[in-house]
Amino acid sequence: MGSAMVRHLTKEGHTVIFTYHEHKDAADRLTEETGATAVPFNIADKTSCSQMEALISNEHFDGLVHNAATPIPRRAIFTSTD
Repeated sequence: MGSAMVRHLTKEGHTVIFTYHEHKDAADRLTEETGATAVPFNIADKTSCSQMEALISNEHFDGLVHNAATPIPRRAIFTSTD
């Protein structure tokens, strides 16, 4: 789904940054195909989040496609902190 969004947005003339976590080869192919910028990102890593925050704050782009999710352990969903 994320790659389809990147393709659509770049085809429409937008400057796009997209994230990937593990599949650099696929990200590189999408970059070659679309001209979008691929950025490695791990939402579960503080350093990666800080780097993404800096990128978003300092770069010009029309859209950021982040379509991945980090699995949340089932017990975390049902655990109350009250």
